[in-house]
Amino acid sequence: MAIIGRGIRANGRVALGVAAVLALGGVMAARSADPLTADPIAAEALRSTIATQRDLAETQLMRLQAALSAALEDGRNGAAVTVQGSDRPGPRLSAAAEAIGNADPLVGAAEATLGRLTANLVVARLPAPTPTLTLAPGQLAAIGAQLEESAGAANAFWSMRRATDTTLARLADAFAAVDARDPSRALTAIDAAETSLDQVRSWPGNLLTLPVWTEATTALLAALRSLAVALRDHDLAAAGAAEAKYRAAAADAHRADLALAVAIAEGGSAVSDNPLAAAALALGAVEDALAGVRSILA
Repeated sequence: MAIIGRGIRANGRVALGVAAVLALGGVMAARSADPLTADPIAAEALRSTIATQRDLAETQLMRLQAALSAALEDGRNGAAVTVQGSDRPGPRLSAAAEAIGNADPLVGAAEATLGRLTANLVVARLPAPTPTLTLAPGQLAAIGAQLEESAGAANAFWSMRRATDTTLARLADAFAAVDARDPSRALTAIDAAETSLDQVRSWPGNLLTLPVWTEATTALLAALRSLAVALRDHDLAAAGAAEAKYRAAAADAHRADLALAVAIAEGGSAVSDNPLAAAALALGAVEDALAGVRSILA
């Protein structure tokens, strides 16, 4: 009898132990598989971290956006005066190049913050887009260096552009002097016009329409020189031939003016087009990343 009693008590303890394990398993199974749901304190801490990182990323991207926007404005102003010929464009383009290069460290900082933010968004399983910055460290430094190179080319183009203005001004002086029957003043103006025209010809760029203008201007100056010499020498026959030569050359003046306008517009823009376009794309990438960051709700 004693043996049977001990057996019953032992079996009872085993049964109670199994029941306890099953009960604990039930409790564990009832808990959420998501650790954030299971641990509200950890979830709140993670959301706070995400909010902090989101704000930091926004601040960093806004600084990058402001730097690139200001640099692009300087660069575009430099490109504009390259065409207009009003001010030397190099200083504005160099300032833009320096600002773009100086902004390069901001890319790495923003990229690091976005990486941490993205990792935490994955852990939190928040229904938010993953913000990315499609701009690599070193890219802005390269764009800045390219734009700095274009500053020198822009100054050279600007000098050529100014030389065309000088040539036209001296050509007008020569015509006025011939019309006033002042051959000495006309020849002085023609000499000055030919000097500035040589500067245009020596410009190393390759513009398809510029030779149309230089050839037409050369013909006009040659005709005016012949006319001024004829006036100086009181040679009526030579003066008549020179006048006819001038009228023939002047017939191409309108086409030449159009050719010059095209050459200046295309050449002036081409000098800094590539680096400025690259800077604009970089700014667009920053703005896309900023929009992604601002759409995150932690």
